[in-house]
Amino acid sequence: MRAENIEPPSWLSATAKKEFKRLTELLLEVELINEADITHLAFYCDAYSQYISFERQIKKYGLWVDGKPNPFIMRKKDMAAATTGVWFGFRLVAGSACKISN
Repeated sequence: MRAENIEPPSWLSATAKKEFKRLTELLLEVELINEADITHLAFYCDAYSQYISFERQIKKYGLWVDGKPNPFIMRKKDMAAATTGVWFGFRLVAGSACKISN
């Protein structure tokens, strides 16, 4: 499969695009990515970007807001689960493709 045109989708945030490019470089080195993986990798990078955003909100406002737990704590926890799930799915797809090509 082709791997020449792997670029981050335009809808990704700057943080997500940076992560997309970082991971693409690493995955291309070991031939674990091709053009069919772009959307799945973009979903992971989008979730990663949101996780980072939530972490920044927690650092900015603290663990407590108006005497209540900062709502970004739960969002960060949910996004960590989503990020892990998307990454696990991506690894399954990439791992299967690697076994098929060998």
